[in-house]
Amino acid sequence: MVPSTGSSSNRASTLTIPTVCGEQYFVYVYGFAGDVGNFDLTMSCAGLGNPTGDVAVQDITVQLDATGNYVFDTPLTPQTEVEVLIADGSTTGNHIWQSFTPTVSGFLHQIEVTFAVIPADPTVDVLIFDGQGNGGTYLSTGYVEVTAAGSPSTIDMGSPWDSPVNLIAGNEYTFQVSGVGVLSYEIQRSNSDPYAGGISSVGAGTDLKFSVDILQRPMLDNGTTDPDGIDHWELSQTAFGCGDVGDVDVTLTAYDKLGNSSACVATVTVEDNEAPVAACVPDAPTMVELALDAAGNHTVDPADIDNGSTDNCTFTLSTVPASFTCAEVGPQSIALSATDPGGLTTSCTTTIVVVDNIPPTAICQPHTLVLDGAGSGTVTTADIDNASDDNCGVASLTLDITTFNCSNIGANTVELTVTDVNGLV
Repeated sequence: MVPSTGSSSNRASTLTIPTVCGEQYFVYVYGFAGDVGNFDLTMSCAGLGNPTGDVAVQDITVQLDATGNYVFDTPLTPQTEVEVLIADGSTTGNHIWQSFTPTVSGFLHQIEVTFAVIPADPTVDVLIFDGQGNGGTYLSTGYVEVTAAGSPSTIDMGSPWDSPVNLIAGNEYTFQVSGVGVLSYEIQRSNSDPYAGGISSVGAGTDLKFSVDILQRPMLDNGTTDPDGIDHWELSQTAFGCGDVGDVDVTLTAYDKLGNSSACVATVTVEDNEAPVAACVPDAPTMVELALDAAGNHTVDPADIDNGSTDNCTFTLSTVPASFTCAEVGPQSIALSATDPGGLTTSCTTTIVVVDNIPPTAICQPHTLVLDGAGSGTVTTADIDNASDDNCGVASLTLDITTFNCSNIGANTVELTVTDVNGLV
Protein backbone atom coordinates (compact mmCIF):
# COMPACT_ATOMS: atom_id res chain seq x y z
CA MET A 1 0.00 0.00 0.00
CA VAL A 2 1.74 3.19 -1.14
CA PRO A 3 0.88 6.28 0.98
CA SER A 4 -0.32 9.51 -0.65
CA THR A 5 -0.31 12.81 1.21
CA GLY A 6 -1.73 16.31 0.76
CA SER A 7 -2.26 19.44 2.80
CA SER A 8 -4.20 22.73 2.87
CA SER A 9 -4.14 25.92 4.91
CA ASN A 10 -7.33 27.72 5.92
CA ARG A 11 -9.06 26.75 2.72
CA ALA A 12 -10.85 23.89 1.14
CA SER A 13 -8.74 21.53 -0.88
CA THR A 14 -9.16 18.44 -2.94
CA LEU A 15 -6.66 15.58 -2.84
CA THR A 16 -6.91 12.86 -5.46
CA ILE A 17 -5.44 9.50 -4.45
CA PRO A 18 -5.21 6.52 -6.85
CA THR A 19 -7.30 3.81 -5.29
CA VAL A 20 -7.85 0.12 -5.83
CA CYS A 21 -11.23 -1.54 -5.54
CA GLY A 22 -11.50 -3.70 -2.47
CA GLU A 23 -8.67 -1.90 -0.62
CA GLN A 24 -9.20 -0.14 2.69
CA TYR A 25 -7.68 3.32 3.16
CA PHE A 26 -6.92 5.41 6.24
CA VAL A 27 -7.13 9.20 6.33
CA TYR A 28 -5.02 10.86 8.98
CA VAL A 29 -5.73 14.56 9.75
CA TYR A 30 -2.87 16.36 11.45
CA GLY A 31 -3.13 19.84 13.04
CA PHE A 32 -1.95 22.01 15.88
CA ALA A 33 -3.48 21.99 19.31
CA GLY A 34 -6.68 23.95 19.32
CA ASP A 35 -7.17 23.84 15.54
CA VAL A 36 -10.71 23.35 14.45
CA GLY A 37 -11.71 22.20 11.02
CA ASN A 38 -13.97 20.01 8.97
CA PHE A 39 -13.32 17.70 6.09
CA ASP A 40 -15.42 15.68 3.70
CA LEU A 41 -14.16 12.43 2.25
CA THR A 42 -15.52 11.14 -1.02
CA MET A 43 -14.19 7.92 -2.53
CA SER A 44 -15.13 6.37 -5.82
CA CYS A 45 -14.05 3.16 -7.47
CA ALA A 46 -14.19 2.68 -11.21
CA GLY A 47 -13.69 -0.89 -12.33
CA LEU A 48 -11.28 -3.47 -11.08
CA GLY A 49 -8.04 -1.63 -10.72
CA ASN A 50 -5.76 -4.65 -10.33
CA PRO A 51 -7.07 -7.68 -12.20
CA THR A 52 -5.00 -10.81 -11.82
CA GLY A 53 -1.99 -11.07 -14.12
CA ASP A 54 -1.37 -13.83 -16.60
CA VAL A 55 -1.02 -17.27 -15.09
CA ALA A 56 2.49 -18.63 -15.61
CA VAL A 57 2.61 -22.39 -16.18
CA GLN A 58 5.22 -24.99 -16.98
CA ASP A 59 4.99 -28.32 -18.76
CA ILE A 60 5.78 -31.27 -16.51
CA THR A 61 6.19 -35.04 -16.69
CA VAL A 62 4.59 -37.36 -14.16
CA GLN A 63 4.96 -41.09 -13.54
CA LEU A 64 2.11 -43.49 -12.87
CA ASP A 65 2.55 -45.43 -9.65
CA ALA A 66 2.32 -49.16 -9.04
CA THR A 67 -1.48 -48.95 -9.11
CA GLY A 68 -1.52 -47.13 -12.45
CA ASN A 69 -2.43 -43.73 -10.99
CA TYR A 70 -0.99 -40.29 -10.41
CA VAL A 71 -2.68 -37.51 -8.46
CA PHE A 72 -1.75 -33.85 -8.00
CA ASP A 73 -1.92 -33.81 -4.21
CA THR A 74 -0.91 -30.19 -3.58
CA PRO A 75 -3.96 -28.49 -2.02
CA LEU A 76 -5.60 -25.91 -4.28
CA THR A 77 -7.01 -23.95 -1.34
CA PRO A 78 -5.22 -22.46 1.68
CA GLN A 79 -4.38 -24.90 4.45
CA THR A 80 -3.50 -24.33 8.09
CA GLU A 81 0.24 -24.93 8.28
CA VAL A 82 1.10 -23.75 11.82
CA GLU A 83 -1.15 -23.44 14.83
CA VAL A 84 -0.99 -23.11 18.60
CA LEU A 85 -4.43 -23.92 19.95
CA ILE A 86 -4.12 -23.77 23.72
CA ALA A 87 -4.44 -20.46 25.57
CA ASP A 88 -3.54 -20.35 29.25
CA GLY A 89 -2.67 -16.72 29.72
CA SER A 90 -2.21 -13.40 27.97
CA THR A 91 0.49 -10.85 27.32
CA THR A 92 0.24 -7.07 26.98
CA GLY A 93 2.39 -4.77 24.85
CA ASN A 94 2.48 -2.56 21.77
CA HIS A 95 5.04 -4.54 19.72
CA ILE A 96 4.14 -8.14 20.34
CA TRP A 97 5.62 -10.61 17.87
CA GLN A 98 5.67 -14.32 17.12
CA SER A 99 8.00 -16.19 14.78
CA PHE A 100 7.07 -19.32 12.83
CA THR A 101 8.75 -21.76 10.42
CA PRO A 102 6.55 -23.21 7.66
CA THR A 103 7.20 -26.73 6.38
CA VAL A 104 5.74 -25.95 2.94
CA SER A 105 6.32 -23.10 0.52
CA GLY A 106 3.59 -20.85 -0.83
CA PHE A 107 1.65 -17.63 -0.34
CA LEU A 108 0.95 -16.44 3.18
CA HIS A 109 -2.84 -16.53 3.11
CA GLN A 110 -3.84 -15.46 6.60
CA ILE A 111 -2.78 -15.29 10.24
CA GLU A 112 -5.10 -15.60 13.21
CA VAL A 113 -4.40 -14.23 16.68
CA THR A 114 -6.74 -14.03 19.65
CA PHE A 115 -7.09 -10.76 21.54
CA ALA A 116 -7.93 -11.11 25.23
CA VAL A 117 -9.72 -7.76 25.16
CA ILE A 118 -10.90 -5.53 22.32
CA PRO A 119 -8.33 -2.74 21.89
CA ALA A 120 -9.27 0.90 22.34
CA ASP A 121 -8.56 1.29 18.64
CA PRO A 122 -9.82 -1.98 17.15
CA THR A 123 -7.95 -1.47 13.86
CA VAL A 124 -4.61 -3.13 14.46
CA ASP A 125 -1.55 -3.12 12.20
CA VAL A 126 0.29 -6.40 11.62
CA LEU A 127 3.80 -6.40 10.14
CA ILE A 128 5.60 -9.34 8.54
CA PHE A 129 9.38 -9.79 8.75
CA ASP A 130 11.84 -12.28 7.35
CA GLY A 131 13.69 -13.96 10.19
CA GLN A 132 13.14 -14.24 13.92
CA GLY A 133 11.92 -11.12 15.67
CA ASN A 134 11.18 -7.67 14.27
CA GLY A 135 14.77 -6.91 13.33
CA GLY A 136 14.68 -8.87 10.09
CA THR A 137 13.83 -7.75 6.58
CA TYR A 138 10.42 -6.10 6.39
CA LEU A 139 8.10 -7.91 3.96
CA SER A 140 4.56 -6.53 4.26
CA THR A 141 1.94 -4.83 6.41
CA GLY A 142 -1.67 -5.67 6.96
CA TYR A 143 -4.36 -4.93 9.46
CA VAL A 144 -7.09 -6.67 11.40
CA GLU A 145 -10.34 -5.23 12.69
CA VAL A 146 -10.77 -6.73 16.17
CA THR A 147 -14.47 -7.27 16.80
CA ALA A 148 -14.48 -9.83 19.60
CA ALA A 149 -12.36 -10.81 22.56
CA GLY A 150 -11.45 -14.46 23.06
CA SER A 151 -12.16 -15.37 19.43
CA PRO A 152 -9.52 -15.55 16.68
CA SER A 153 -9.10 -12.40 14.61
CA THR A 154 -8.12 -13.06 11.01
CA ILE A 155 -5.45 -11.10 9.19
CA ASP A 156 -5.98 -11.72 5.50
CA MET A 157 -2.93 -11.94 3.22
CA GLY A 158 -4.46 -10.35 0.13
CA SER A 159 -5.86 -6.86 -0.06
CA PRO A 160 -5.31 -4.83 2.09
CA TRP A 161 -1.83 -6.22 2.53
CA ASP A 162 1.01 -4.07 1.29
CA SER A 163 2.15 -6.89 -1.02
CA PRO A 164 1.68 -10.67 -1.15
CA VAL A 165 4.18 -12.65 0.88
CA ASN A 166 5.88 -15.73 -0.54
CA LEU A 167 6.99 -18.10 2.19
CA ILE A 168 9.79 -20.62 1.75
CA ALA A 169 9.68 -23.92 3.62
CA GLY A 170 12.25 -24.08 6.39
CA ASN A 171 12.76 -20.31 6.65
CA GLU A 172 11.70 -18.49 9.80
CA TYR A 173 9.31 -15.51 9.65
CA THR A 174 7.81 -13.15 12.20
CA PHE A 175 4.52 -11.31 12.44
CA GLN A 176 4.24 -8.33 14.79
CA VAL A 177 1.12 -6.77 16.25
CA SER A 178 2.02 -3.07 16.47
CA GLY A 179 0.43 -0.28 18.44
CA VAL A 180 0.54 3.40 17.61
CA GLY A 181 2.40 5.45 20.21
CA VAL A 182 1.58 4.16 23.67
CA LEU A 183 -1.39 2.06 22.53
CA SER A 184 -0.95 -1.53 23.65
CA TYR A 185 -2.81 -4.81 23.16
CA GLU A 186 -3.57 -7.82 25.26
CA ILE A 187 -3.20 -11.07 23.29
CA GLN A 188 -3.76 -14.62 24.43
CA ARG A 189 -0.68 -16.78 24.80
CA SER A 190 0.23 -20.39 25.49
CA ASN A 191 2.74 -21.50 28.11
CA SER A 192 1.89 -25.22 28.14
CA ASP A 193 1.96 -25.90 24.38
CA PRO A 194 5.39 -24.71 23.20
CA TYR A 195 5.80 -24.35 19.44
CA ALA A 196 9.10 -25.80 18.21
CA GLY A 197 9.23 -23.72 15.01
CA GLY A 198 9.52 -20.28 16.62
CA ILE A 199 9.33 -18.11 19.70
CA SER A 200 7.40 -15.04 20.81
CA SER A 201 8.47 -11.66 22.11
CA VAL A 202 7.32 -12.83 25.55
CA GLY A 203 10.26 -15.23 25.74
CA ALA A 204 11.38 -18.78 25.10
CA GLY A 205 8.80 -21.43 25.93
CA THR A 206 5.90 -19.03 25.51
CA ASP A 207 4.00 -18.58 22.27
CA LEU A 208 1.02 -16.59 21.18
CA LYS A 209 -2.16 -18.47 20.46
CA PHE A 210 -2.05 -18.20 16.67
CA SER A 211 -2.36 -19.98 13.35
CA VAL A 212 -0.88 -19.49 9.88
CA ASP A 213 -2.58 -20.54 6.61
CA ILE A 214 -0.55 -21.04 3.43
CA LEU A 215 -1.65 -21.42 -0.18
CA GLN A 216 0.84 -23.69 -1.91
CA ARG A 217 1.71 -23.42 -5.59
CA PRO A 218 0.53 -26.29 -7.82
CA MET A 219 3.19 -28.22 -9.73
CA LEU A 220 2.04 -26.61 -12.99
CA ASP A 221 2.55 -23.10 -11.66
CA ASN A 222 5.67 -21.28 -12.81
CA GLY A 223 5.67 -18.18 -10.62
CA THR A 224 2.20 -16.68 -11.02
CA THR A 225 1.80 -13.43 -9.07
CA ASP A 226 -1.00 -10.98 -8.38
CA PRO A 227 -0.93 -7.61 -6.62
CA ASP A 228 -4.08 -8.46 -4.69
CA GLY A 229 -2.89 -11.88 -3.60
CA ILE A 230 -3.95 -15.23 -5.00
CA ASP A 231 -6.92 -16.71 -3.16
CA HIS A 232 -7.08 -20.20 -4.63
CA TRP A 233 -6.39 -22.35 -7.70
CA GLU A 234 -8.35 -24.66 -9.97
CA LEU A 235 -7.06 -27.49 -12.17
CA SER A 236 -9.08 -28.96 -15.01
CA GLN A 237 -7.67 -32.40 -14.18
CA THR A 238 -5.96 -33.62 -11.02
CA ALA A 239 -5.94 -37.42 -11.43
CA PHE A 240 -4.37 -39.48 -14.20
CA GLY A 241 -4.55 -43.16 -15.09
CA CYS A 242 -3.36 -45.68 -17.64
CA GLY A 243 -5.66 -44.22 -20.27
CA ASP A 244 -3.86 -40.87 -19.98
CA VAL A 245 -0.39 -42.12 -20.93
CA GLY A 246 1.01 -39.54 -23.33
CA ASP A 247 0.42 -35.77 -23.43
CA VAL A 248 -2.58 -34.30 -21.59
CA ASP A 249 -3.62 -30.63 -21.70
CA VAL A 250 -4.40 -29.33 -18.20
CA THR A 251 -5.73 -25.84 -17.46
CA LEU A 252 -4.52 -23.99 -14.37
CA THR A 253 -6.78 -21.16 -13.19
CA ALA A 254 -5.77 -18.62 -10.53
CA TYR A 255 -8.32 -16.56 -8.58
CA ASP A 256 -7.25 -13.42 -6.76
CA LYS A 257 -8.69 -11.85 -3.63
CA LEU A 258 -11.02 -9.64 -5.65
CA GLY A 259 -12.57 -12.55 -7.52
CA ASN A 260 -10.68 -12.02 -10.77
CA SER A 261 -9.31 -15.07 -12.55
CA SER A 262 -6.88 -15.98 -15.27
CA ALA A 263 -6.04 -19.34 -16.84
CA CYS A 264 -3.36 -20.99 -18.91
CA VAL A 265 -2.89 -24.47 -20.40
CA ALA A 266 0.11 -26.66 -19.66
CA THR A 267 1.07 -30.06 -21.05
CA VAL A 268 1.31 -32.91 -18.59
CA THR A 269 3.23 -35.84 -20.04
CA VAL A 270 2.03 -39.01 -18.32
CA GLU A 271 4.53 -41.86 -18.34
CA ASP A 272 4.26 -45.46 -17.24
CA ASN A 273 7.68 -46.56 -16.08
CA GLU A 274 6.42 -49.46 -14.00
CA ALA A 275 7.52 -52.65 -15.75
CA PRO A 276 5.24 -55.69 -15.62
CA VAL A 277 6.11 -58.55 -13.31
CA ALA A 278 6.28 -61.87 -15.15
CA ALA A 279 5.41 -64.93 -13.06
CA CYS A 280 5.93 -68.47 -14.35
CA VAL A 281 4.32 -71.68 -13.18
CA PRO A 282 6.72 -73.71 -11.03
CA ASP A 283 8.47 -76.74 -12.51
CA ALA A 284 8.32 -78.73 -9.31
CA PRO A 285 6.95 -80.99 -8.04
CA THR A 286 5.08 -81.46 -11.34
CA MET A 287 5.93 -79.86 -14.67
CA VAL A 288 3.26 -78.53 -16.99
CA GLU A 289 2.67 -80.87 -19.91
CA LEU A 290 2.29 -79.51 -23.42
CA ALA A 291 0.81 -82.17 -25.70
CA LEU A 292 1.59 -82.38 -29.39
CA ASP A 293 -1.32 -82.38 -31.80
CA ALA A 294 -2.08 -84.77 -34.64
CA ALA A 295 0.38 -82.93 -36.84
CA GLY A 296 3.15 -83.27 -34.27
CA ASN A 297 3.10 -79.63 -33.18
CA HIS A 298 2.15 -77.57 -30.13
CA THR A 299 1.59 -73.79 -30.22
CA VAL A 300 2.14 -72.45 -26.73
CA ASP A 301 -0.68 -70.55 -25.04
CA PRO A 302 1.14 -68.16 -22.64
CA ALA A 303 -1.73 -68.65 -20.18
CA ASP A 304 -0.52 -72.24 -19.73
CA ILE A 305 2.77 -70.90 -18.39
CA ASP A 306 1.52 -67.79 -16.58
CA ASN A 307 1.24 -67.87 -12.80
CA GLY A 308 -0.30 -64.48 -12.12
CA SER A 309 1.86 -61.95 -13.98
CA THR A 310 0.88 -58.36 -13.13
CA ASP A 311 1.31 -54.76 -14.24
CA ASN A 312 -0.02 -51.40 -13.09
CA CYS A 313 -1.68 -51.01 -16.51
CA THR A 314 -2.26 -53.51 -19.31
CA PHE A 315 0.24 -56.02 -20.67
CA THR A 316 0.61 -58.89 -23.12
CA LEU A 317 2.26 -62.28 -22.64
CA SER A 318 4.51 -64.16 -25.03
CA THR A 319 6.80 -67.18 -24.82
CA VAL A 320 10.12 -68.25 -26.26
CA PRO A 321 9.91 -70.69 -27.88
CA ALA A 322 6.40 -70.09 -29.10
CA SER A 323 5.88 -73.66 -30.32
CA PHE A 324 7.25 -77.19 -30.07
CA THR A 325 7.50 -80.16 -32.43
CA CYS A 326 8.17 -83.87 -32.11
CA ALA A 327 11.88 -83.09 -31.98
CA GLU A 328 11.40 -81.45 -28.54
CA VAL A 329 9.51 -84.28 -26.80
CA GLY A 330 10.65 -84.31 -23.18
CA PRO A 331 11.63 -81.58 -20.67
CA GLN A 332 12.21 -78.15 -22.24
CA SER A 333 13.07 -74.72 -20.87
CA ILE A 334 10.63 -71.95 -21.79
CA ALA A 335 10.66 -68.18 -21.11
CA LEU A 336 7.52 -66.16 -20.41
CA SER A 337 7.67 -62.40 -21.15
CA ALA A 338 5.20 -59.75 -19.96
CA THR A 339 5.24 -56.53 -22.03
CA ASP A 340 3.25 -53.34 -21.42
CA PRO A 341 2.17 -50.78 -24.05
CA GLY A 342 5.23 -48.67 -23.29
CA GLY A 343 7.54 -51.51 -24.27
CA LEU A 344 8.66 -52.32 -20.74
CA THR A 345 9.12 -56.05 -20.32
CA THR A 346 10.26 -58.64 -17.80
CA SER A 347 10.70 -62.37 -18.19
CA CYS A 348 10.82 -65.55 -16.18
CA THR A 349 11.76 -69.12 -17.11
CA THR A 350 10.44 -72.50 -16.15
CA THR A 351 10.69 -76.09 -17.38
CA ILE A 352 7.79 -77.81 -19.08
CA VAL A 353 7.55 -81.26 -20.64
CA VAL A 354 6.49 -81.79 -24.25
CA VAL A 355 4.51 -85.01 -24.55
CA ASP A 356 3.24 -87.12 -27.44
CA ASN A 357 0.00 -88.70 -26.34
CA ILE A 358 -1.25 -89.72 -29.78
CA PRO A 359 -0.58 -93.39 -30.59
CA PRO A 360 0.19 -94.46 -34.16
CA THR A 361 -2.54 -95.62 -36.49
CA ALA A 362 -2.11 -99.22 -37.73
CA ILE A 363 -3.60 -99.83 -41.16
CA CYS A 364 -3.68 -103.43 -42.53
CA GLN A 365 -4.41 -104.88 -45.91
CA PRO A 366 -5.34 -108.48 -46.93
CA HIS A 367 -2.57 -110.61 -48.37
CA THR A 368 -2.60 -113.95 -50.23
CA LEU A 369 0.36 -116.15 -49.45
CA VAL A 370 1.29 -118.96 -51.90
CA LEU A 371 3.11 -121.83 -50.22
CA ASP A 372 6.29 -122.99 -51.87
CA GLY A 373 7.16 -126.49 -53.05
CA ALA A 374 7.98 -127.52 -49.51
CA GLY A 375 4.53 -126.44 -48.31
CA SER A 376 5.67 -123.33 -46.35
CA GLY A 377 5.63 -119.58 -46.80
CA THR A 378 6.56 -116.30 -44.99
CA VAL A 379 4.84 -112.93 -44.82
CA THR A 380 6.49 -109.60 -44.03
CA THR A 381 5.18 -106.39 -42.51
CA ALA A 382 5.30 -104.84 -45.94
CA ASP A 383 2.80 -107.50 -47.09
CA ILE A 384 0.33 -106.50 -44.35
CA ASP A 385 1.01 -102.79 -43.77
CA ASN A 386 -1.15 -100.36 -45.73
CA ALA A 387 0.55 -97.03 -44.91
CA SER A 388 0.27 -97.04 -41.13
CA ASP A 389 1.27 -93.61 -39.76
CA ASP A 390 1.96 -91.50 -36.65
CA ASN A 391 2.15 -87.78 -35.85
CA CYS A 392 5.79 -88.06 -34.89
CA GLY A 393 6.78 -91.00 -37.06
CA VAL A 394 6.66 -94.80 -37.04
CA ALA A 395 9.60 -96.50 -35.40
CA SER A 396 8.78 -100.14 -36.14
CA LEU A 397 6.26 -102.61 -37.55
CA THR A 398 5.87 -106.18 -36.26
CA LEU A 399 3.61 -109.19 -37.03
CA ASP A 400 2.49 -111.76 -34.51
CA ILE A 401 2.66 -114.54 -37.18
CA THR A 402 5.07 -114.54 -40.07
CA THR A 403 5.33 -118.22 -41.19
CA PHE A 404 2.66 -120.53 -42.54
CA ASN A 405 2.41 -124.17 -43.81
CA CYS A 406 -0.13 -126.54 -45.26
CA SER A 407 -2.00 -126.64 -41.96
CA ASN A 408 -2.81 -122.95 -42.35
CA ILE A 409 -4.39 -123.19 -45.77
CA GLY A 410 -7.39 -120.86 -45.75
CA ALA A 411 -8.05 -117.54 -44.01
CA ASN A 412 -5.73 -116.64 -41.17
CA THR A 413 -5.74 -113.60 -38.84
CA VAL A 414 -2.49 -111.71 -38.57
CA GLU A 415 -1.92 -108.77 -36.15
CA LEU A 416 0.24 -105.85 -37.23
CA THR A 417 1.73 -103.82 -34.39
CA VAL A 418 2.91 -100.27 -35.08
CA THR A 419 5.24 -98.53 -32.59
CA ASP A 420 6.03 -94.79 -32.93
CA VAL A 421 9.25 -93.02 -32.16
CA ASN A 422 8.04 -92.20 -28.65
CA GLY A 423 7.17 -95.79 -27.75
CA LEU A 424 3.45 -95.53 -28.26
CA VAL A 425 1.76 -98.52 -29.97
